[in-house]
Amino acid sequence: MSKFAAPLLIRGKKHIVVKRKKKDQRRVENPPPALTTIPRSDTIIKIKNVIAQSQRGWFVKHGYLEEWYPVITSATGSCEAVGNVYFVEIADGLVRTLMQTSQLEIEEQIILGELFRIFTFARSCRKEHGGMDIKDGRHLTDFLLVEWEALNVNLKKLIDDNVSMIRYIIETVLASTLLPFAQHDNLYAWYTHFKKHDIRITYKTAIKELQDQGFPIKYGDDLSSDAERVLTQTFGIHHVTHYPEKIKFFNMLRSRKGCPGTKGSVECADLLMPYAGETTGMSQREYDYDILVEKLYNAPMYSQLMSEYKQRGANTRQVEADFERYLNLFKGAALQWPNQKRIFRSGAGQGGGRLLQFILSSDKIIQW
Repeated sequence: MSKFAAPLLIRGKKHIVVKRKKKDQRRVENPPPALTTIPRSDTIIKIKNVIAQSQRGWFVKHGYLEEWYPVITSATGSCEAVGNVYFVEIADGLVRTLMQTSQLEIEEQIILGELFRIFTFARSCRKEHGGMDIKDGRHLTDFLLVEWEALNVNLKKLIDDNVSMIRYIIETVLASTLLPFAQHDNLYAWYTHFKKHDIRITYKTAIKELQDQGFPIKYGDDLSSDAERVLTQTFGIHHVTHYPEKIKFFNMLRSRKGCPGTKGSVECADLLMPYAGETTGMSQREYDYDILVEKLYNAPMYSQLMSEYKQRGANTRQVEADFERYLNLFKGAALQWPNQKRIFRSGAGQGGGRLLQFILSSDKIIQW
């Protein structure tokens, strides 16, 4: 098997030269290249089943219950990427959307039902640029989204669990003997590095690393696919934590005293995987009612949703009511949960297509 050291990023037809740094055992050398061919469709179906069964097995072993959610949903199910929402007119003045995320519904169930841990295999619908014929190799308009939420879990435990799950999935796929030789060798190389190095870097460290390598980026920018590619060629499979609050979802826990993050960040992490980039997004959830209200009503997402409803002649009271129901879970939380004033919980969402892209070393995302 080849050793790992990736000195440059291929970006279109340009090469961005990477400055070499002192040897760091965590850094990969000669990362396995993406492959332009993928297995036959029947083999891919079998590999999907191995991944899904191993993932479900991991959840069941760790005390999660599976639940299912409707595809046609309220505003709280379509607030992750408002510009990409599919709107559905149910009746005069009544507008619903195709689901992007079940996160807020799952949170409601684990809090009110005290079920502690729930996961779901769902469809996420995004009106990406290019419609059903997207050519960027990174996005899909309809894809498998695996989501999970758990009570009494902090960010460190959430990442620990994600590392355990991903390692288990990779081990199961490798043991299945379904992968062609090229994909198997690539996956085993990445797995060997990931098994040895559980790498977690902060967003601030990631930005500095990119800048040191000559990549054009500044603090406060979201990580582009090219930036993620540089980081995965450098560190392999790893988590980037504590992004700035302004570029993340409104209910991620604001870093404060007692949290590892610094002022202005949130207790979150993205799992970056070779070829695919961000594959899993996760965070500890905000528990303070006043902070949730402040962040929601000041978020561009909320004003965009209200604007979209108005343009369709829909009653914006629908949007207000949907979010009020969620916010009220934390209003006087001490009354609902007599023994604690804060409802600690964390959750994550994983794109099936990107996980499969990594497993198959594909240079393009694969429909799932």
